[in-house]
Amino acid sequence: MKTLCFIHSGRADLPELNAYRSYFSERYRMDIKTEPVNLQHYDIVWFFMGFYRYNPLPHQFMVHEFASLSLPPLAGCKDWLKKQALPLPHLRIFQNENQRSLMSFRDKVPTLTRDMGISREFLQLQDKTKDFDLIYIGSMDKTRQLTAILFRLLSIKPDIRVAMVGDAPAALKQQFADKPQILFAGRVHHQDIPGWLERSAIGLNAVPNLRPYKFQTSTKLMEYAAAGLPVLGYLNDWTKNFLTRYSVQYADLDQLQSWPPLFENSTVLPKINDELLWERVIERSGVEHYLPE
Repeated sequence: MKTLCFIHSGRADLPELNAYRSYFSERYRMDIKTEPVNLQHYDIVWFFMGFYRYNPLPHQFMVHEFASLSLPPLAGCKDWLKKQALPLPHLRIFQNENQRSLMSFRDKVPTLTRDMGISREFLQLQDKTKDFDLIYIGSMDKTRQLTAILFRLLSIKPDIRVAMVGDAPAALKQQFADKPQILFAGRVHHQDIPGWLERSAIGLNAVPNLRPYKFQTSTKLMEYAAAGLPVLGYLNDWTKNFLTRYSVQYADLDQLQSWPPLFENSTVLPKINDELLWERVIERSGVEHYLPE
């Protein structure tokens, strides 16, 4: 059985890692590393890309997966530098066609797209008592504008109960230290997220209409929708497209004037279903047809 190693920075949530491990469990022996060291014994080295400049050994098959485009500031410049500096892999994986087009590699390396998916647990949530009016799960960097969002929500509903799940900067937590109803829960295991959603009334989708976010899949919006939560958030290009395809009660954060938000119920559209499960998404990508046996 061949060996496969996933390499990533450890800074970002990558639910696709567990999905890949499950999908390929009968085909490869797999490891996960957060540093590209001691890789010579692996047959396949699979990088979730930053600026890794690892040159594969003659027996190795190398994958570059672009889980995200570069983040601000100077996002476009960072992506350009990646194109110039990175060694050639044997396969590149992009999240979607927009991402592949924006990166615009001009070589002959095979590429494919593999969109984000959801775990089955998100389709099986129970109706429980709501401990939180709103839940946010994900990155809390400055581009998400969470300070402004939280102060605005507090001005509309001073007693709002919010669960903030993810790594929160110390400065963000300090700004709301006197607001005990805003809980900073820290990072939790992905398998524990459905339990948090069961306790929450509404999901917050803080994805601004900026590069790269407006071109990329909002995994959390998919998970909120699969769990049956109404969603409060910004509208960007990807979100608008998603809302034309699936039945999601969604309220535009920019238009929020009172609590609770006014939701639109698009019941004529299909609900999130098995087609977005991780195993289906990976299968449709065709990635296994590129990897060595």
